[in-house]
Amino acid sequence: GCASDEFVNMNNLISSPSYAHIYSDSVNGFEGSNGSFSPSLPSNLSGKPVDGTDVIEIRMAKNTNVQLRDDMNQTNNPLLVYDRLGIQAGEAVMISNCQFGDIFIAGGNTNATAITHTASNNQSNHLTTAYTSGAHVMRYVYYAYYIKDTGRKNEANQPIYTLVRQDQQGNEEELVDGVQQMQIEYGVDTNQDNTADTFQSASQ
Repeated sequence: GCASDEFVNMNNLISSPSYAHIYSDSVNGFEGSNGSFSPSLPSNLSGKPVDGTDVIEIRMAKNTNVQLRDDMNQTNNPLLVYDRLGIQAGEAVMISNCQFGDIFIAGGNTNATAITHTASNNQSNHLTTAYTSGAHVMRYVYYAYYIKDTGRKNEANQPIYTLVRQDQQGNEEELVDGVQQMQIEYGVDTNQDNTADTFQSASQ
């Protein structure tokens, strides 16, 4: 929707969230050097990236979204939507307007025109606010990107490395093979003018 980390605090309602569902920062970086990473890698990534390469995680709402077709009268009402976007029960979902945002697990009675947020997988079945029509509903997305040794060899008997993307279920997708190195620097805004003033590694 029109939510952004700068203006809207996303309220995570998921009870006992997995690592991928812990939404404290939308971007996390890990600096690889001398056989270790700073900060240390989480368990879902440990032992997978090639030594000396960087890792980046992204938590966000998927680009495709749908608006509510009706106002919520109460904060525990289902989200009535024009299209469910294929969202299934048990899937992580985000909803936001320009003031509030919630992350929750879709309930078991989610159907074609309604998405529920039951207390069975969430801390509560009440969202932060009773959202009105026009609020945006989106899939929650977690991706980690890193360089991995595929275990395969090329014609010269050299290891084949690849850029990998891991999703919130731990599935790995090879994006581009032949990539041996990834180094990332992050633009840091030091004077709140929304422009990068310095570039630093994840450990910095």
